[in-house]
Amino acid sequence: MIPIGPIVLAVALAVRAVNARSGNGPPAAVVPTSRGTTSVWSDPHLGGTVGLQFLLWLAFIPAVILSFDVNGGVAPVAVAVSLLLSVPLFPWWWTRNVFVPRGLPRLAYFASMLSRVTWRRDKPGGPLLAAAWALSRQRVPSAKLVAKYEARLEKQFDALHASSVVAKGLFAAMAGKRDEARRWMESVFLFDPRIAIRPVRRLATEWLLADASARGEWRRVVTLASSRQAPWSPMLALARLLARRQLGESVAPWRLWLGWVAAPRRLRTFRFVRQTARKEIAPKAAVEAPVAAASSADPLRAALSAQWAAVGATTPAKLLEAARTWEAVLADGSLRQRCTARVVDLGGVDSGAAADELGAAVRDFFTPHAQACREARPHEPLPEVLSAALSSRRDALFSELEERMDRLTTRKGQNRIYPMIEEWREVLALRSVYLELCAVSTFAERPLAHGIISNELVNYGAWLFNQHKEKPVANAIFRMLELEAVSVGDAKSAELNRENAACGL
Repeated sequence: MIPIGPIVLAVALAVRAVNARSGNGPPAAVVPTSRGTTSVWSDPHLGGTVGLQFLLWLAFIPAVILSFDVNGGVAPVAVAVSLLLSVPLFPWWWTRNVFVPRGLPRLAYFASMLSRVTWRRDKPGGPLLAAAWALSRQRVPSAKLVAKYEARLEKQFDALHASSVVAKGLFAAMAGKRDEARRWMESVFLFDPRIAIRPVRRLATEWLLADASARGEWRRVVTLASSRQAPWSPMLALARLLARRQLGESVAPWRLWLGWVAAPRRLRTFRFVRQTARKEIAPKAAVEAPVAAASSADPLRAALSAQWAAVGATTPAKLLEAARTWEAVLADGSLRQRCTARVVDLGGVDSGAAADELGAAVRDFFTPHAQACREARPHEPLPEVLSAALSSRRDALFSELEERMDRLTTRKGQNRIYPMIEEWREVLALRSVYLELCAVSTFAERPLAHGIISNELVNYGAWLFNQHKEKPVANAIFRMLELEAVSVGDAKSAELNRENAACGL
């Protein structure tokens, strides 16, 4: 008879001795600051985990052996016991391959809670991610379960991990908030890889790839699939090949089919792979030909016609055509006279305000599209209307960035902290404004935008780290600030944030 009790006790004592020798004993706090431990050997529950796994294997192996009787048949009871024991032995395998594809969120959540390998230091974030993933696979996600698990996610006050961020992104996507979901998913790569573990980064990457493919953003698909932060997978390799062929690169059809065979979900991707392999795709021109302004006997009517065409198809070419037409109209002195005469005909008194309001309305129309036009024609001077729209948008973004930063600083001074998923939402909103501001600014203006956030965000991250023990989010903030400091050439800020990021998780 095997002495199970002494063996389990010996394993637990050995693990405890290793922990004591390495100086990584159980944490003093009741709740670990980062929802677990950084290394396996510093896990205070490792002994119990090893003992439980040992007991399960002792029961699992005989059950598998007894599943096949001596006459070559199958013992149903032994098979059932083997399957039942395999769930706590391989919980993430069951979740990933059985419960999630079949849209079973309750079982996905329960099985993930049993995981002491994949989600050893990330609960309830990992199980909530599994439940959200299973719900996203349902044809119509259960509103009751979505509300239940999302409420549980929103109420977390423990250290936020990347798994909770991806779960929040999936919930946003199920609610039809694609832009918000995209922002959540992209933020995963700001976390340390020990927090954003491989399954989390892989799920976020594949969601972003599917989203970019659905919108036809093939250049972005190639960028995502080529990123060093994105863990390699057969689906990622197939997406990269498909995107390269869509962009006109010489990717042989046999390579597409080889990638399709290696990737999962072959039935779903078969039709698109076949269409892409058969389609002859010519490479797009690097720079579009200049567009001439429309000619008309009435310049104002021509400008309105060009703008209407741009509303129907907001391509850079159409927008540039409308901008050039409006530039000629607004520069013509007769426009002010026509506006004045029209106001007088309507019984009012005009002092030039109508023409100014028309110009402001035109700039407002072009403001959301000005940056796209500049990116499409980087070597051409923009029409004055688009330049004014960019300047107006830049000023508004500077004001919004300062306002958001002030609100965050004021709340920090009052020591008011939200649930961590809300704190991270505030950081992402601030980062979104900052990135857009950098996009519409010149390279010389970027240090000014960086100066608005650098010191205050460092202090905010230190506040989260020191006072609230929210180390994963603080670490992500420091890593983000380090990248931005390097991009603007601020060596002192980059060094400070690099040292802060090394303080631990």
